[in-house]
Amino acid sequence: MQARQGVVPPQVALEGAATQIRALLKPAPADSVFVQSLRRKLGKVASIAPAQREALLAQAASAVGEQTNPAYARLLAPG
Repeated sequence: MQARQGVVPPQVALEGAATQIRALLKPAPADSVFVQSLRRKLGKVASIAPAQREALLAQAASAVGEQTNPAYARLLAPG
């Protein structure tokens, strides 16, 4: 709506965001910053069994590959 009214972020901000999005898309889903962050946090919870931890990480990697990365890629798509 704001773009229709001529309100858009500066080009340099858009280019910076695109660079950050490309960096997020580069690693495999299991190596994404999102899954790696979850891995670190799960490692601090001793009550989660290793098998459950790996299942949660697999689910997270699947979500990143099937939902998160495609959504970020759509942000990069032209118009």
